[in-house]
Amino acid sequence: MDPLTAGAYAHLALTYYYYPQANCTFTTCQLNVGFVSSVNGGRSWSRPLHVAGPMMLGWLAPTSSGYMAGDYCATAIVPGTLAAFPLFAAAGPPTGTVLDENTYTAYVSVTGGPVTASTVPEYASQARPLPAPARRTAF
Repeated sequence: MDPLTAGAYAHLALTYYYYPQANCTFTTCQLNVGFVSSVNGGRSWSRPLHVAGPMMLGWLAPTSSGYMAGDYCATAIVPGTLAAFPLFAAAGPPTGTVLDENTYTAYVSVTGGPVTASTVPEYASQARPLPAPARRTAF
């Protein structure tokens, strides 16, 4: 939420993971990243924006709870603007046994008037990988 807005005029943004086809198997499921926003406190929402994916489940990190992108999903809104930055994990095909899963962000900008069910503005987004964290060396 944009901290400079509130109530009926609150700017809200949500980044989420989704399966376009929920009835799928390990080999057919494709995980995607989506984004929606509201400029009227949630009374209406933008058309869902596809931000990243599809990712096959086998491309994701295996954990004791199964394959997952993790809970690395957030959205930051630049206060006083309609600019948002979804933050998410996305995976590409592995190289042999080496996984290719990184954290990304994208600039998402609502252009035109308020977002309503009948007036949906176009979005501009471009996913960019975040810089790799500094490597620590044990002393």
